[in-house]
Amino acid sequence: MASSTSSYVFIIQALVLVSILVLLLLRHFLPLRTTPAYLIVPIFLALALPASIILLVPVDLASSARVEDEASKGIWLPERVMLVSWRISYWLTLVLTWFILPLLGEYVDSGFRDPKQRILYSLRSNGRYQLIVLGCAIAGLIYISISKGFNFTAIKGLIMALAYVWGLVLAIYLMGHGLVAVPRQMFRNADLSGKLRRLQAHAPKVNEKLEDAILNLEELEGQVATLKQRKTGTARDYQDWIEELYETTSLPESRITASPTVRDAATKVPAVITE
Repeated sequence: MASSTSSYVFIIQALVLVSILVLLLLRHFLPLRTTPAYLIVPIFLALALPASIILLVPVDLASSARVEDEASKGIWLPERVMLVSWRISYWLTLVLTWFILPLLGEYVDSGFRDPKQRILYSLRSNGRYQLIVLGCAIAGLIYISISKGFNFTAIKGLIMALAYVWGLVLAIYLMGHGLVAVPRQMFRNADLSGKLRRLQAHAPKVNEKLEDAILNLEELEGQVATLKQRKTGTARDYQDWIEELYETTSLPESRITASPTVRDAATKVPAVITE
């Protein structure tokens, strides 16, 4: 019992450490205070669950070892606890991969303001993708059934083999890329003169993209400013939304009429405004 208790303490500490590292990683890429919780929680689980497998695998191997003395196993957990842990990790990862994360991705990318419209847009986009995948699978099943005959056991084995191949190929590619690209980037960054030359070569392209992005931003801000000045028509129906967009812009009032980009953008605003 003492060994099992110490194993519980170690695993809880390891999970807390993994959670802290994942939060630090999220903090590096996302503003945690302003990002909604419905995005932070799934992204956190999507990173923490695969990282926890690094801990579960050795613990599972130690727990299933056949030894006379349980204390010689090291870090181990009861069989029921390991089974529940693997099931939680598997099903949460499955639901996140195939349902929650794709729906959230399309929900965030949607241009609608109403949450209901955004959800419907996300469901349509993901449903279209799933139907394409299902159609390809049915076409492949029909082809195999015609050429080789229908055998449920063989088809089941083929599907399992394809799933394993997909996972192995993806893992090999990602691991191979990381083992090659990360050390190569470190070696390149160690050469300061070479790094400076590469930055100088990329600077003109980056500056050109920055200027294009600034012009596009000014055009969009000009359209928002033009919509804000409208007091009649369909713009009144979306006045709250227009006010929210205008508050996020950085365009001064003096530049609304002075900038030619803004004036051109004003002419592109349609008379009828919809979502």
